[in-house]
Amino acid sequence: MEPDANGTSYLVVTGDEFVSADASRKWPDSLQSLIEQELHGRRIGPVPARVADLLHRFGFDWEAASEVGHMRFLPDAQAILARVGSYAETRARDIASRLDLPFDRVDGVNLVDSSAVFLEDYLRLTSSGGDLYGEAPYQLAAPRERLLLRQTSCLQKYLVARDWDLSAPGVLPRCVYEQSDSFRAEPAESLQLSFRLRRFRLPESHLHGRGLAESLSQAAHVHAAVLEDPNLRDRDYAMLLSVTADFRRRHAGFLHDLVATAGQPALLVESPAGALCQDGVELDVEYKLLDSAGFARELSTFQIDERITRSFGLTAGRSPATTIHSVPTGGIERYIFMEFDRIAQAEAAGGRARLPLWMAPAAVRIICVDDVPPGDAGVGELAAMLEQAGVRTDIDDRALPVSSKLADAAADLVPYQVHFGQGNRDASDLRILAFDAARRGAVRMPVGNFIGLLTKSDDFARHVSIPASRRLSTKPALRG
Repeated sequence: MEPDANGTSYLVVTGDEFVSADASRKWPDSLQSLIEQELHGRRIGPVPARVADLLHRFGFDWEAASEVGHMRFLPDAQAILARVGSYAETRARDIASRLDLPFDRVDGVNLVDSSAVFLEDYLRLTSSGGDLYGEAPYQLAAPRERLLLRQTSCLQKYLVARDWDLSAPGVLPRCVYEQSDSFRAEPAESLQLSFRLRRFRLPESHLHGRGLAESLSQAAHVHAAVLEDPNLRDRDYAMLLSVTADFRRRHAGFLHDLVATAGQPALLVESPAGALCQDGVELDVEYKLLDSAGFARELSTFQIDERITRSFGLTAGRSPATTIHSVPTGGIERYIFMEFDRIAQAEAAGGRARLPLWMAPAAVRIICVDDVPPGDAGVGELAAMLEQAGVRTDIDDRALPVSSKLADAAADLVPYQVHFGQGNRDASDLRILAFDAARRGAVRMPVGNFIGLLTKSDDFARHVSIPASRRLSTKPALRG
């Protein structure tokens, strides 16, 4: 396909060739949607109605007392937000562990001084796309007009790394991780609850390496790890590869290998000769899920860059360092959006769905039935047994018909219910109802067996961080 008026080329990458994105052949639905969006200006639709219903039910909403585009999180929403944040860090630690990299977690500021000399290149390189950061940086008013709310999760990690001596033996390669606030001056018409926001949380790793060859090798492992996420493994998705002309010329085999690992073609957007990608990098890989309305939405990403890393003076001895920017789960609010969209798709196909055990505000709801009195000691004892085993539990002891309690538990997507009544109050014989594909009906089992069923499942344990020892020999020292 010929480059457009801006000199940008669009191609489809297969396992062994580049072909025109306009070729008259049938692409997978997710890739076809992505091509229509990237080449033909098809805009992503509004939040699907069922997804909006679920967001509101769990307490995700706009904050009316703030500037438009900022969310608030009621108790259930905050619980989900925290667990997805924990899961995101677990994924980041897992990738660092696979690559045998030291893992450093940092934190920092939201305000930066745009007049600082070492920020000039960075702001120029990352301000190349209005669609990405809005029409202008998120700037404070006079007399603090030099101060900007930071646009990316990258900035603090770079500022930390530039103060380290990275040339000492064993320091590179390493992983530097931060879960940060990022601020984008999104136009009001583009805002979408939990998906396009003016303030959002980004759990990003920098995998700082000793040159492009090392980063390319690591990126192949990052790619494989991203594909393991259930939201990609079990869903229709497409990849968008944004590259510089020089990167495609020098590393075409790497691009073909990415596609071969994914097992499906990807759309490639090549910048004009001499230009960087939109985010100021040499390679940007985005993983786009097909939502319940048929639109390709970005979930996760990784990038490889040399130029931005160089602008901060990061070096690997006598050579410039390189950076992989890795966000395997994507923005935390977006991950939640996609999880609710997964449920919407399952329901639209005639199935039933629930939140994953690790993500649900309550993994188990004890439903008081029959004539169990309010404050019954047996209910509290059962809840305590579950909670001591790490099983998040709530109790429905409202003075409502059982049918209403069952309907609310289903609407709240509670994974498991325990029915507690005069006829089944013995912990050795609990009546348990599960809303998932594997266990559609009620079963009876002792509470110990039930706890084992929950706590031994991968779904329950996925959010637990992987323990890692810290080797002081790899700890970077401050320069000077």
